[in-house]
This record gives sequence, C-alpha cells and structure tokens, in this order.
Amino acid sequence: MKKLGIIGGMGPLATAFFYRKVVEKTPAERDQQHIETIIVSGPSIPGRVDYILGRSADSPVPNIRRIVRTLENAGAERIVMPCVTAHYFYPEICEGFSVQILNLLSEIAAYFAEKKIRRAGVLATSATIRSNVLQNDRGLNGTELLFPDEWEMEETDRIIFRQIKAGKEADTKTLQGIADHLVRRGAEQILVACTDLSALSPSEWMNGPVTDVLDILAEAAVRECLR
Repeated sequence: MKKLGIIGGMGPLATAFFYRKVVEKTPAERDQQHIETIIVSGPSIPGRVDYILGRSADSPVPNIRRIVRTLENAGAERIVMPCVTAHYFYPEICEGFSVQILNLLSEIAAYFAEKKIRRAGVLATSATIRSNVLQNDRGLNGTELLFPDEWEMEETDRIIFRQIKAGKEADTKTLQGIADHLVRRGAEQILVACTDLSALSPSEWMNGPVTDVLDILAEAAVRECLR
C-alpha cells in the first residue's frame, strides 16, 4: 500500500471533504486497512483565479511546490491536488519531482471515455473556464464541453467566493438553474469541476446525472495507492 499525500487548503473545506471521500471509498474493514495519508493544508497559497485572470502577480506555484516537497520528504508515494483550477499549473508544479502527482484532468477524460459521455455541462470557476484548462486536455476531445454563459459564470463565482469560501449558506437554487440550462442545451451529464462546489454534496440535491470531480479524484487516489 502506497502512502498518499494531499495538497490541501484550496479551499480547506474541500480538502476535508476530499479526505472523507478517500476514507469512504477505501475497501477497508478495520483501521489498519486504510491508506496512510499526509495532508498539508496551505490556505495561504495565493489565489489561483486572480493570478490566471491577471488580477494578481502573485503566482501560487512556489507555495504549491513547497507543499509537494514537504509531502515527498515525508514519504508520500502518490500526491493529489483537490483543486481543478490549480491544474492550470500542473506541468510547472510537477517539474523536477520524482513522486507521482495524479493528474485530475486525465482522470476526468478517462471517466468520460469509460462512460461514453458525448456532452457534459461544466460548473466551475470563471478562471477554470477562461484559462481553457479543461478544453486544452487532449483526452477530453471525445467529449463536448458546454459552459455557462457570462451571467451564469458570474453567479457561480459569487456563490463560490462570497458564500462557500466565506462560510455562508450557498445559493443552490441558482446553481440548479444553471445546471438545468446546461441540460436544456444538450448536456448528458453535469460535471462539478470546482472542489468548493463539491463540498455542497451536489449529487444529493441536483436534478439529473451529476459527476463530481472529487469522486473521480478520490477513486483514482485509492486505486493508485492500493495498486
């Protein structure tokens, strides 16, 4: 069994929620059968959205790489980063490290291919959408991605940054309306591609088929650590 390292703090609630998913998805009957896990939560990591959109010159990469080094030095054999937007920097983050950092984008592509999903509607931060981090992944070429319109992206950002990250009640009614609009446009599946939204447990209240990136990443982490 391989030791798992988690790059946390983007955001803290999503990190906690992700670790719970790892525990729940591990086929264990007693404590000793669970995956040894190291979590380093770095809430001081500069904002990924502000940097990608040019609103800040403070790159999150050095802070994230410091956490990777800490995890590697502590013996982590597989590392995961439960933040979709941060995968914009994936090549820079991985450079020079021997430890394997799982690529969430590749895992999403594999999931879509396995499920034969032709069109997926995406709920994500505006930075994830505008940076083309999902669109540029070659593995997703077999699936057409449908994105919210400008107003819907602004509303999604408002819910993520002013409500969820601020510890306030989230406007799930608006999120449901955005998802419904994506389905009307032809989405066969809604991809919850922001881990802060994952912390709302969207599969429990959202209508229609929903795929949560944290479920995909947690299953990949368990698979790789038990391999």
